[in-house]
Amino acid sequence: MLKTAATFQLLCNFQLLSFESKASAYEFYHSLVRLTDNTDCYNVFLQMVHEWQHLKIVKHFGHGHEVSGIDGTSQGECVVICPACPQPGKDLHDGWALATKANCWLYATFLAIDVNFHLKRHNVLSNETDPSMSTGWSYFVEETDYKSYLAQHLGEAQEVHDPDLLSCMLLTPFHRKAHAPVTMLK
Repeated sequence: MLKTAATFQLLCNFQLLSFESKASAYEFYHSLVRLTDNTDCYNVFLQMVHEWQHLKIVKHFGHGHEVSGIDGTSQGECVVICPACPQPGKDLHDGWALATKANCWLYATFLAIDVNFHLKRHNVLSNETDPSMSTGWSYFVEETDYKSYLAQHLGEAQEVHDPDLLSCMLLTPFHRKAHAPVTMLK
C-alpha cells in the first residue's frame, strides 16, 4: 500500500491557484507529477484536497475547538449568509412585512442555485465507499431526512401561490425541454 502526504503549503498553493487561475486539481496534480517522480497518486491527492477543504470550512465557522468537536456541528451551521439579502431581525426595520405590493420587492430574498452544476455526489456508489464529511452543514440538507420528506409528500402537486411566478416558470428553458432531467429525485 502506497502512503503519501502533502504539506499545508502545497494545499494552500493549490487552493490559491484554483481560486485565482481556475486550475483544476487534475491540472495542478499533473504539474506536480512533471516536477517530481511521476508516481500516480492523483486519487490520494483528491482525498487530501477534500479533507483540507473540509477542515478549512470547519475552521472558518469556528467549530474546530468546540467541546463537542466537529461532530457537534448541526444542520445549516456552515452557511454563508448573503450580505446583500435582507435578513429579518438583522437589517430590516420594524413593519417591513406590512409593505405595499409596489414595495414588497425591496424585502425579497432570492434563493437559487446556478443550474450549471454537476451533482458530483449524485453518482456516488454508496456513502460507505465515499462518505460525505459535512452532510447537511451548509446549503443542502441531510439526504436521509430529505428522502423521508419526499416519501411523505409523494404525489402531491407543488402549490404556486403567485400567478406572476407561475408565468415565469412556464418561460424557463427547463419547462420547454421535453426531457429535462430531474435525476436527483429517486
